[in-house]
Amino acid sequence: MSAASPVLVEAAPALRKRLHVLTLTPFYPSDDDDAQGCFVAEPLRAMRGLKITNSVLAVRPFYRGRERPSASAPSAQWKKYFSLPGGVGLPISGASLFASIST
Repeated sequence: MSAASPVLVEAAPALRKRLHVLTLTPFYPSDDDDAQGCFVAEPLRAMRGLKITNSVLAVRPFYRGRERPSASAPSAQWKKYFSLPGGVGLPISGASLFASIST
């Protein structure tokens, strides 16, 4: 006895919804370091080929200086949030990041 193969049924084109993916990441290529976060940026190009819409929110603490987007990575919106360097700032980093995104 063999298992039956699953039957894939696609929705009519008019009923299909486009998938939109939000990527929230502290690791994303910048002009300073094109390799940082390349593992995040590379799949975005592949998803674009599958007609999946992407929005990238790249975040970094305010003390890391100004970001300069990389020309080779898909575009991203950069946000800064309040945090203190080292482990001291960890307890407030999440709340600060949430506040900067929600405003």
